[in-house]
Amino acid sequence: MEYFCVDPGCDCRQVYLYILNDGSQAVEAVISFGWEPLPFYTAWNRGLLDDMLRDFKGPALAYTMHPQGIHAKLWLNYVKRWLKADKPDVKRLEKHYRMMEG
Repeated sequence: MEYFCVDPGCDCRQVYLYILNDGSQAVEAVISFGWEPLPFYTAWNRGLLDDMLRDFKGPALAYTMHPQGIHAKLWLNYVKRWLKADKPDVKRLEKHYRMMEG
């Protein structure tokens, strides 16, 4: 599932990907993904620490706000390979973000 920031003043250009277990609907992983280059997030910075900014650029496990399942690191590796190999899906995520801006 995709979740996007809807704060009109934010423009964080990031998505949270919730990976759910098909059977139980339990959260297996929450992965943040920001598609802009790191300098964008550095300029956008809202008091985040440098290591948080690197994760904000993502993909990264969203540890600070979300519990992770026991296989979260495996899911992160899968998502990294998927986004690296599938540029149309990255563009689709960007498009969905823009759609949420209104």
